[in-house]
Order: sequence, then C-alpha cells, then structure tokens
Amino acid sequence: MTARPAKIALLLPPEADWRWLWRAQAFREVIEALGRRQDVGPLDLIVGIPDECRASWDHAVAIDSAARPFKTRHLRWDYVPHAQVEQVYPDLIPLPGVDQLAVPRDGGWNFADCDLWIVAGDHRIGGVAQLRPTIFYCRDIATRYEPDTMPSDHAHGAWRRQLDSFLSWRGALGVITAHAHTAGDLNSYAGVRRASIFLAPPLWATLASPAPQRPLGPSDALVWFTEPGPEYNNGEVIDALSDYMERGGRRPIIVASQNPDQFNPRRGAVTPFKSALSANLELLTRVSFAKIRSLEDVGELLTPGRAVLYSRSFDGEPEFAAWSLERGLPIACLRTPYTEDLASRGPSAFLYERGSPRHISQALSRLESTASPVERRVDDPAESRERFAAALFDIAAEVLSR
Repeated sequence: MTARPAKIALLLPPEADWRWLWRAQAFREVIEALGRRQDVGPLDLIVGIPDECRASWDHAVAIDSAARPFKTRHLRWDYVPHAQVEQVYPDLIPLPGVDQLAVPRDGGWNFADCDLWIVAGDHRIGGVAQLRPTIFYCRDIATRYEPDTMPSDHAHGAWRRQLDSFLSWRGALGVITAHAHTAGDLNSYAGVRRASIFLAPPLWATLASPAPQRPLGPSDALVWFTEPGPEYNNGEVIDALSDYMERGGRRPIIVASQNPDQFNPRRGAVTPFKSALSANLELLTRVSFAKIRSLEDVGELLTPGRAVLYSRSFDGEPEFAAWSLERGLPIACLRTPYTEDLASRGPSAFLYERGSPRHISQALSRLESTASPVERRVDDPAESRERFAAALFDIAAEVLSR
C-alpha cells in the first residue's frame, strides 16, 4: 500500500507573537520526524496565522536568516452559534455546553481539508469547532495561579471563554504538554481525562539553542527578559533592582522585551513602571532597552559574561531560562515547578520566592559572584523531536497511519 499524504494544520492563538515563529519551526521539525516513521508516511504542515499578528510574523521571518519558508494561511477565529456550525458540518465533534464555537476561517476550506489539527491550548480562544480530529498543545494554565491576568468579575465573558476552552480540550483527541505539573492542572482544573493527556519534551528542547551573535549592549550586562502585564511582576523587580544596586551590584541592565517602549521612560505615554524607573535616576542611568523580534535577537543577548533575570511568574516552558542555562549563563527566576526542574540541571540557577523584592535582590547579588559554567546541552534535539513525534502518534495513530 502506498503512503497516504496527510496535511496537518497548526492553528495559532489570536495574540500570537514572534515566539510562535520558532515554535512553528519546532513543530515542523517534529512533523518531519513523524513523517519518517515507517507506519506514517509523508506529512505536510500548514500554519494558520491570525490576521492581527501576520505583520509581526512576516517581519520575524524576514529578519531570521535561519528561517525556512512555511506553508501558511490567513486565520480568523470567528465565533458562530453551535447549532449553526452543526448544520454546515454534520460530522462536527459535539461540545455540549458550548454555545459559541470558534471557527478557524481561512477564506475557503476553514482548514477542513486538513487531516489533523494541532491547536494552541490558549484559554482566550474559547471552544474550538473541531471540524477535524484535533490535538491541543498546552504550555500551562497560568490563570489558575495568576488571578490578576483574569477579570475580577467572574461574570465577565473571559471566564466563560476559558470554560469553553476547557470543554473543548475535553472533547479533543488529546492534549499534549511538556510537564507533569501542567498535566495535573489539565486534569484537576480543566477537567481533561488523564487518558487524554500526553507528555512530550518541551518545544525548546527540539531545536538548537539560538546561535551566538555579537553582543548587543554591554558585555557584562544583566539581561532582564520581561513584557508588560501583571504576570511579569515588573513593580517588584524595579524595587529589587534598586536594592541590588544599593548592595553594590555592578552590572549594567538591559531590559529585553518585544515591547521595550512600554518600559522606556523616554518613549511613549507615562506608565506606572516608567514612573518608578524615572524616580530612581541612578538605576535609570544603568538601564538600556532591547527589542526582541527573533531568535537572532536572543542570540545577541545571551552572550558570555552576562547574567539573566527572567521574571515571569508562571511559564510552563520557560525557554529563555532554558537557553540561558544551556549557554552557561547564571540566571535568577521565580521558584515554580518548571524553574525548579531547570535549576536541578545545573549550579547556576538561583530561584527566589514570590512577593519579595528582597529575595529577588539577593538572587541577583548571588549572580554577581557566580562564574559562568561551561556551556552544556542537556537535551538532544533529535531525540526530543523523536519523543515528541511519538507522543503525537500515540494520540492520532488512526489519523496518521498508512
């Protein structure tokens, strides 16, 4: 019997940023590994890119010299009454309790011509209309631990959309995740059956680390990876950096973000963060700002002699922390089940406790006296790709088999 070519759609969330470019690159490597299995055959990956992030995707591809072209389609998540979708697609996988379904519009087939969907497990999408067999890829359920990222009013539509997302995950072929802690949350919080939850390596482990580049900014800098939003604890970090300097901290500071103008007091509208930074003139003179648009930008920041601060309070796949440790750079980050796992791999990760600028400052001071260990790769990318591909096959064997 000849191999049946199959199309796999990777459907991105509405607010996908440039990091989804490298995640799509990782998925392509995994899909290629899956297609080399004797019991599968050739596979084709099509990436659905929401219109609102198409410009940033195209820009990231243009400036990433290592990026290979993708087959892409425009994607618009359109919310349609459940009964109406069922009339058009009688084979729709039913999702009891979900009134409005998120249909992935592509201007033609609505991705129904694909054999399998891999959809971002993002609570903001809502209940996905599963027109084809569907797998969700879930990094974490941060809203369980970060209440400030959700409206305080539980009658707000965001809570309904999250519930619809959970109901959608329960009705899928399976949910794939990289950490046992997230697997536990998927079961106990989102209500996904344990038999439908599959563990795979983190996506960052399936690709080579960002290639070293010429350093951007001072060679001995403390690089702080952050973004606007309560989940990054920016106010605490500003207090901690001030204390770090009072303790004799010597490193200049680079604030690295996709949105550096949100942090730079010299640009744009005034924000509480900018006001706090401007109030400390000594700190302000030590701070510069870097815009991250691609893995090459990350390579310019993770250079020998530097240290790293990653302040996101909950991240199921903290790739910046992983890449820093692989590059041999000392790093400070919040203690979570995910960062504890990374810290167990080497001596240069210092974890601080939630809610204490002093703890952050103490961790930064420890970075000051820590020599950078030898660069080391813990996970073999080829092996990680094979393991991820095996997890996908375990979920969708009936769809993918010859």
